[in-house]
Parts: sequence; structure tokens; C-alpha cells
Amino acid sequence: MKRVIAAGAASTAALALLSGCQFLPFGPGQAKPEADASEGAAAAATSPAASSDPNQVVGGQASPTGGGAAGNGGGSAGTGAPAGERVDPADYAKKSEYTGTNYYFYSPSEKHRCEIAADVVGCTSLAIPASAPDVVGTDGLMGRPNTVELYTGKKARLVQNGDATYDSMAASLGKGTVLGYGQVLSVRGTTCTVAKAKGVTCTRGGHGFSLSSKAYEVH
Repeated sequence: MKRVIAAGAASTAALALLSGCQFLPFGPGQAKPEADASEGAAAAATSPAASSDPNQVVGGQASPTGGGAAGNGGGSAGTGAPAGERVDPADYAKKSEYTGTNYYFYSPSEKHRCEIAADVVGCTSLAIPASAPDVVGTDGLMGRPNTVELYTGKKARLVQNGDATYDSMAASLGKGTVLGYGQVLSVRGTTCTVAKAKGVTCTRGGHGFSLSSKAYEVH
């Protein structure tokens, strides 16, 4: 009778022990799921890809937002050259047995006829503006100018010539090629362009001129 009671007491103790234990759905050596989640979050927080700095170098490459277009600037800005369609100087070249090869062009209206030579750029004009002052003529008397010219290293000036000095027709070289509005001819250290508002503009060595039928500038 005492053995039966002892056995019953042992069984009751065993059941109590089992009821107080928690069932674990993972085997020996496995980490708890809660631990895996917290460790993954910590790893993501320290990963370089999670950085909010747009200029941070990742994998040896800078972010595309850092330093981009600013380094590519400079194109034509700051060069001082006029913007426009560049033309081929060879299309304006004419060779004379007396002066060799020079470059001739007409304005679209054909009122201003110009030449770029080795030491001078000049335009013979059929429509000098009324605001242009009289100059000393070929006869020594004051008269109307018919030409603007710019010698290398000197200021441009209005003059009166006895013939159409800078017109290719006067040199028996035929009509000059038209330099259209917005086109740019650069040759022999000289740059010329034509605009509807200012007419012909040419510069050489820090000096230049603009000439239209309504206004002029020399410097």
C-alpha cells in the first residue's frame, strides 16, 4: 500500500514539471526568431546602402548627384566669341594675282561688302548711316565716308575711298559670298558676323566695328 502511494506521488510530480515547461519549436544550436529579426535590422542600419548622404562613395563610385554638370561647363561661355553658325572660310576665299588670297563677303542686303586681308578688315558701304560724321575725302576736302576699316593694332575708322576698295567686284573677282544673318566667319585673327539690328560686326585684336544703314560703332 505504501509503494502505490509513493508511485502515485512521483507521477503527480512529473506531470507538474511537464506542465510548467514551454515547448520550443527549434532544435539545439538554432537562434530564436526574435534574435534573427533584431540582428537583421542592426545589419541594415549599418549597411552603406542605407546611407542618406547623396555624395557618399559606394563601391568605388560617387553618387550621380555629386559634382555632375558643374564640371562640364565652359563650352562657349566666357570665350568672347559670338554665338552662331560657323562657316568655312574656304567658301569666302578669292585669289588675286596682285594681293594673293583674301576673304570676301556681302551682307544679305548686299549694301555692305567686306574683305578680310592679312593686315586689315574693311567694308565698302552703299548705305552709310546719316549719323556718320564727314571725313577728309580723297580730294582733301570734307565729305561723306563710304568705308569702315580696321587695321591690325589700331582703332577702326570711317574713311572715304575713291573706289570700292573692299568690294570683290571692284577687284574683278566676282560677287562676294553672302554671310547670312547669324553666321560667323573667323579667319586671320578676325571674326565677322551679321545681325539684322547691328548689321556687319567685325573684331580683330581687341578693336572692331559695327555697321548698318542706320547706325555704326567703331572702337
